[in-house]
Amino acid sequence: MSQFPPPVLDGWYPDPGGRFPHRYWEWGAWTTWVSDDGFIREEPLPDRTAIAPQAQLPPRSLWWALGGFLVSLFLAVFASLAAESLTLSLLLSLVTLDVGLVLTVWIVTRRYGTGSLVDDLGLRFTRHDLAGGVAAGIAARAVAGAAAITILWLVGEDIESTNVQFDTYESNDAALYIALLAAVLVAPFVEEVFFRGLLQGVLTRWIGVPAGVAVQAVLFALIHFQADASAGANLVLMAAVGVGGAVFGVAYQMTGRLGSAIVGHAVFNLIASVLILVTR
Repeated sequence: MSQFPPPVLDGWYPDPGGRFPHRYWEWGAWTTWVSDDGFIREEPLPDRTAIAPQAQLPPRSLWWALGGFLVSLFLAVFASLAAESLTLSLLLSLVTLDVGLVLTVWIVTRRYGTGSLVDDLGLRFTRHDLAGGVAAGIAARAVAGAAAITILWLVGEDIESTNVQFDTYESNDAALYIALLAAVLVAPFVEEVFFRGLLQGVLTRWIGVPAGVAVQAVLFALIHFQADASAGANLVLMAAVGVGGAVFGVAYQMTGRLGSAIVGHAVFNLIASVLILVTR
């Protein structure tokens, strides 16, 4: 992936298409204006290269990100165990984890970047992100379903294993609806900013794009581990989630924006939520 300076203002940056020395960036998008040895002319950007210029977070920021991730996860587990009711336990764990991840992103970008989620992580939305995100979400759900079915066949689990993440809340309507709403409205933003924007952004610059996308997808899957589920059920769940994380990572890598990944994540979780409500 090409290296770009932070986009503090609209202006000239290295051409992401690689054909010209510079291309003009304006109003959150690449224009058709290019500079070729001092001559300015118009040339469309080649497909699949519309990568936004982003500040480069150094590899050492990864350790801060992983540290914040582990601390947030520990505090979320502690908060859930401290509550007496299932609904309160769920709320405390969700709030603690989400606040912890967002706070980690804020600390890392302030310490090593510009402090702007737009410039450092590509937190942008364009008119193309809605359609692209819907397509990514449907594709991710289809591929995740295929992965889950394959694992089910290999480990001998039944189809109910794919819903293990919400089984705990089946007998508590309030907790179930909170979990589903959080999955559709909150998780797509928080998890995309942290896992794709921060983790993948740093990992791909450190170990390359394929490995960076794969590693963040594995970490994304691990956060969905269910302590009260069987090993086979967890394997099914994490395979499906990991595949989804990989698809969202590819969407982010192709566009340089989190918009399509956030929309895709919301669609991915919405499909699962509807299926859970219809079949319960």
